Amino acid sequence: MEKTALEYMLKSPKVQSYLTPIRPGQVLFNEGDFTQDLCVLVSGRLEVFRGDQKMQEITEPGAVLGKISFVLGSRRTATVRAIDETQVLLVPQKEVGDFLKEFPEIAWDIPRRLAQEVDVASHVLSGMKELCDHLPDAFLMSDREGKILSWNRAAEELFGCDWEGMYQKPAEILFEDREEFRNILDEILSKAPVKERILRINHPRKGIRYISTSTNVLSGGHKQFQGVVFLCRDVTATITIEKKLRRLWLWLLPAGFLTMLLAAAFLWSSLFPWNRQERRDTDKMELQSLISRDRFLLGSSLGSAMRAGDQRKAILALNTFFQNRRGKNGLYEGIVVLDEGKKVFASREANGSGAVSKAGTSYAAIQFENISGSTHCVLTLFRPDPAHPMGRKRVDLAFPLKSDGKRTGWLLFQMNMEILKGKYGIDEKALNRLRFKDL
Repeated sequence: MEKTALEYMLKSPKVQSYLTPIRPGQVLFNEGDFTQDLCVLVSGRLEVFRGDQKMQEITEPGAVLGKISFVLGSRRTATVRAIDETQVLLVPQKEVGDFLKEFPEIAWDIPRRLAQEVDVASHVLSGMKELCDHLPDAFLMSDREGKILSWNRAAEELFGCDWEGMYQKPAEILFEDREEFRNILDEILSKAPVKERILRINHPRKGIRYISTSTNVLSGGHKQFQGVVFLCRDVTATITIEKKLRRLWLWLLPAGFLTMLLAAAFLWSSLFPWNRQERRDTDKMELQSLISRDRFLLGSSLGSAMRAGDQRKAILALNTFFQNRRGKNGLYEGIVVLDEGKKVFASREANGSGAVSKAGTSYAAIQFENISGSTHCVLTLFRPDPAHPMGRKRVDLAFPLKSDGKRTGWLLFQMNMEILKGKYGIDEKALNRLRFKDL
């Protein structure tokens, strides 16, 4: 709403009765409140939170708050709090209709603002869909009843179904083990931890396939359960080999000691190397998928901070990332964010002890050599620490940070080589053989 329209409204004695002062730090309304009062900012500044995440600041006089809950008759979708001394027009729900009739410019402003927000959201969702399509694993999202809301191209290939025919269909129809799938949803609804499961599907062209399925909960404000994200990958080759080995072992037992020795020699020379290679390939795909997801999550949260030059916001994004990984496998020793000139913009150690590189430290002298067919670089560095005054060898994976197709900086994952070798069987040379697509 224009400033002149607001000034005209404030001349009305009735409008003056709605004028409400808000002290710094005072909450105007909380996320989840079931209220539909309409609020118009007159002066001051307000900040908007969803959960613990600050979404935006509102400083424009005439800005209308509480539009969604008023229009839909629903609960508040965010918490709004005053930053400094603020004045608002707080119109009670039962008087909103008369208020909008008297000041129709606000009635027109509400759908216009909502349309702008929907337009922004549609662009964001389109970008998210495109990013998910680059993930190597099948990505599937359902609501709390298990109905499909979204999936990526890898899911279409994995399940052999087109997206148009699966939207809002129960996800359980994709699987042969429908009862087991429903059990997974029941466990999630009961807030029990759900481990990775192997489920069967009947692919229209490939027949029975075994799918490794991992889950993660989608939560709204105040941790309300909203739905489930499934990450799926085909492990049929590994399952088939394991079944063959079990059958072969059961057949060999009664055959006698000599036959067992001969068979064991044959297995060791032929099947086991193949199985180990299969597992190494599976471990490599798992690691590549994990790094791709972490790169996507960090790139999304760091993009706006880089564009705004907001180091505090970038550090907060790194802190949130490591807090969410608490208790996991410790794949990263730390993360460093460089600006376009390769100077340290923000950094964070995995153990929370502080920054791994001082802000402003330059990486300009380090050669970022491109790997053919991939977007990442492998950096071998020597950093001094108390136990290694002359420098301890570190290996970083570097990815470009981009905005509108242009590079705005670099994202460096400081890899824990002991974890890489022990869990994934990958060394520094193998990191150069990984291939990552451009987001």
